[in-house]
Amino acid sequence: MSTRYLLPCSCGKKIAIEVAQAGQTVRCACGAEIEAPTMREITSLEQVEPEAQTRHSRPSAGWSRRQAWMLFGAVLTIGAVAMTAWLQWSRPRLKDVQTLSPLESWGLWQELRLGANRDPSPGVKAFAKALVANRQWTVVAISLIGLGLFVTVGSFVRRKRGARRSASNLRTPTSDPRPPT
Repeated sequence: MSTRYLLPCSCGKKIAIEVAQAGQTVRCACGAEIEAPTMREITSLEQVEPEAQTRHSRPSAGWSRRQAWMLFGAVLTIGAVAMTAWLQWSRPRLKDVQTLSPLESWGLWQELRLGANRDPSPGVKAFAKALVANRQWTVVAISLIGLGLFVTVGSFVRRKRGARRSASNLRTPTSDPRPPT
């Protein structure tokens, strides 16, 4: 951690600054803007006490719940998008009639000769079953995409609302604008 120095303000307060802030404009709590001195001049200022530095510095905590939920939602969304893409790529498809071999063409002709009012062949049943299963899994994957987006956006928005609430709690009215009754 870099050494911090105390820059005095005209109001009497001291602002903790770092050497990297040399030449920048710093705002005091009173609202005054003070230009930080050069690097050499900063080192001649009073140093912040080491225990005060550790008290004001935030320890690097692990991930917050918000970040964990955002990651979970993002991973869920990305996984579900990949699953949807794979399901679309691997879905069962009928062969094009023009690409059938002579034996396959003859088998198709035999099925068509029997007409529409009959039980489907085992191959047609298997194809229909695979197509239904593919559609069901696609619906599941799309639902997971929606859930992942909901979790990601919800955790992001929830944090923003919480930050606004805490900021509004910090504001205290100095005087009541309503006239006394």
